[in-house]
Amino acid sequence: MDDKSLFRYGNDVNDQKLHARRVYTVDRFDERVVSIRIATSDFVGGHDEEHYPTSFGWNMTKARPISLDDVFAGGGNWKKFALDYCKKELAKRTKDDGLPADLEDSELPKQVADGADWSWGKDKAIVTFNVFLLSGMPSVGYAVAIPYKLLKPDMKPDAPVL
Repeated sequence: MDDKSLFRYGNDVNDQKLHARRVYTVDRFDERVVSIRIATSDFVGGHDEEHYPTSFGWNMTKARPISLDDVFAGGGNWKKFALDYCKKELAKRTKDDGLPADLEDSELPKQVADGADWSWGKDKAIVTFNVFLLSGMPSVGYAVAIPYKLLKPDMKPDAPVL
């Protein structure tokens, strides 16, 4: 972003460059589903860079957004399964990355329950997370893929993503 007037401090702060970035990932684009993830990152001064992931899924057949209620059967079993699966994967990945993750305080249940954190591929769901760190550093974004074959017991038979 070149227009520094939009930033809180107007100019770079010491040797830290102010920035705002947006990255788009297309997880699926076909006659049935369009699903994209949008990740933003900005440093506008202050003490931390901020990360904001979000997702958007569109049911092409019904011409409307895809909600978690469209995909999963009632009862909430999918939330526990998805949370356990993602937490295990995040623990492994943050350890492999050498990051002191605080998975207990990262609001993982809230993120799993939020449709804006889910994207829909051809054979997997992708859940995005902001993982808090114990070191006082800013959160780090991760995406965890869950194969549909593992989610299928809790998915509706007519789920638009299948």
